[in-house]
Amino acid sequence: MSRKRLLGFTLIELMVAMTLAMLLLLGIGQLFTRNRQNVTLLANFSRLQENGRFGTEYMGTLLRMAGARSDIVPLMTVSFPQASISSPASLTFPAGAVIVGRDGSSNSPDTFAIRQTGSISKPVQDCDGQQVPTSGAAITLVLTFFVSNGQLMCHSSRTSTSVALSENVVDFQVLYGHDNIRDDNAGFPNRYLTATQLGSTDWRYVVGVRTCLALRSRDNNITLQSQSYLGCGSILDRGSTMTTASDKRLYKTYVSTFNLRNSGVDDAKDAAT
Repeated sequence: MSRKRLLGFTLIELMVAMTLAMLLLLGIGQLFTRNRQNVTLLANFSRLQENGRFGTEYMGTLLRMAGARSDIVPLMTVSFPQASISSPASLTFPAGAVIVGRDGSSNSPDTFAIRQTGSISKPVQDCDGQQVPTSGAAITLVLTFFVSNGQLMCHSSRTSTSVALSENVVDFQVLYGHDNIRDDNAGFPNRYLTATQLGSTDWRYVVGVRTCLALRSRDNNITLQSQSYLGCGSILDRGSTMTTASDKRLYKTYVSTFNLRNSGVDDAKDAAT
């Protein structure tokens, strides 16, 4: 047997081959990790958008029905006398008011409630999407919107249960469109105020609602650095101060303005003249 046929790979050749293989595997691993991070990022972004849009649009659908009446009466104060609720928040509706709210303490989320009446012939929509009532006499339905355990909730006075509209809520702030002139353009807000700035006699002249819902992604560590975003306080105050997150989640803020078509400002104006 010749000496040439007994020769194999040298140690240096083996080391070079192993090094190249390791570099190749490292590149494939990094590519896989990067693709996985991109998939996670896109999934969280899509979920964040869906989460915010559904909560805002569904809340708006219910808000627009505030003050709906199943019967015809001359004044809102007849259909909606002064009334109080104790759960999930303690709130008092002044006579004629279809909405009432409370500012959160120490920058915590706000809370507000709306009311409407429904009958079999003119049903109204509950938090769970059901048309009520389905039988019996007319009812007054109170829907309360609040944040609990990071979820935007809708609480129904009919069932005494709450339905989650959005998750991973960072903040929820509300301004109320107040018609303080009540002229021929009754029904249009002249200013937007917080619940604290409204007196008990002002609530019946609230004709619009501006909401701000700040959300974050479910997963953490999906961005390269902490995200800076405009928070609800800055947006509603028309400021430009950015809030820097303490984690590496995605953040998004949704601001919407809704008109209360059944606020009864015309009735209140007629009663005052």
